[in-house]
Amino acid sequence: MVGQVTYLWMIALLTLPVIAIEWAVGWKTLLLEWRPLVATVVMATAYLGCASIVALRDGIWSISSQHTLGLSGGGFVFEEWVVLLATNAVIAQTVILALDGEVRARVKRLLWPG
Repeated sequence: MVGQVTYLWMIALLTLPVIAIEWAVGWKTLLLEWRPLVATVVMATAYLGCASIVALRDGIWSISSQHTLGLSGGGFVFEEWVVLLATNAVIAQTVILALDGEVRARVKRLLWPG
């Protein structure tokens, strides 16, 4: 069982801390901008997901079945959807927060007090 969740653990360890920090710092902005955030994540995940289906089908890359839950359909592995969704969430949130002057000032005060 441990081997089957290897990819999910790796995805969680890499993305969840960043997502949590971004929400802790900029939750108001992210809530105000939820529509573009959700739209961006969904569209980017769908686009990259389609590209990944082609890549998996054509043997451009592969995902070890020993390290996945085995949930797949239409040529796509569940963990691939999760990594795309999590990565796109991090990117979209980062852009939204970087464009907000108040959030930038808050981060600056946190990192360089005084």
